[in-house]
Amino acid sequence: QAVPDWLNENGSKLKPDMLICNTAKGLYLRDNCLLSEAVFKALGRSDQPYVALSGPSFASEILRMHPTAVVVASKYLYH
Repeated sequence: QAVPDWLNENGSKLKPDMLICNTAKGLYLRDNCLLSEAVFKALGRSDQPYVALSGPSFASEILRMHPTAVVVASKYLYH
């Protein structure tokens, strides 16, 4: 919930081609939107490279060395 505020203050320091990887879950409650939408709004640009990292992965499973998986999703492919 703090990312958009941080980007409002510091977003100008991020290069337009810098990849942002979102590891947070849920919606941005203040504007009732996806966090990606709030990030683009805070940056003032919608072409920022952006990916979302999602589970299922749980810290307790990782600590016990159990197998886990994550998914990285993006509108575009970046490398």
